[in-house]
Amino acid sequence: MGAYINAIRSGLDILAFALVRRYSLDTPEDRVMFPIARSEETFRNRSWQGRQFLEVLPARDREIIETLKPYQGGSAGLWTLHHLDIVRKHRRLLTAVLRPISISLHGTLKPDDFKPLPTEIHVNEETVIGLLKKGVDANLVRSKFYVGLDEQVYVGRRPVVAALAHLCDVASGVIKQFDD
Repeated sequence: MGAYINAIRSGLDILAFALVRRYSLDTPEDRVMFPIARSEETFRNRSWQGRQFLEVLPARDREIIETLKPYQGGSAGLWTLHHLDIVRKHRRLLTAVLRPISISLHGTLKPDDFKPLPTEIHVNEETVIGLLKKGVDANLVRSKFYVGLDEQVYVGRRPVVAALAHLCDVASGVIKQFDD
């Protein structure tokens, strides 16, 4: 899920690079990124790298980005996308939650061959989920799980697919504003 979040966030950086090319701007490539700031104060600060990028854009494009309010406290969607990408790249894997939806057994198992899962499992990089005793044929158990993104502060508890679809919609909406 983190790789998808990164791909979505990268789409905005590619947009920034496309704007540089569209207008033949003389901007070093390593300074080109779609500006999303920690706060409105940072966003307005002329020494912030994102503001420096904005200042070289034509007024129309700069106004579009400024209207988006791409900072914490402005656009919740853009901030969430940016922040989750930073968290998963630099701090930790994103936390997920698994909830069993159904478990069905096929064939004959001994009483100690199967251990039911708890109602809810919080998943991170250290989680190990075990259902079957070693040596038991895994094809005897079929299961379905709800998989949710458990980043409460940023997306609440949403199914992974719904959270990713929302972040895609946010980025796509931004990109469409620059279509000529």
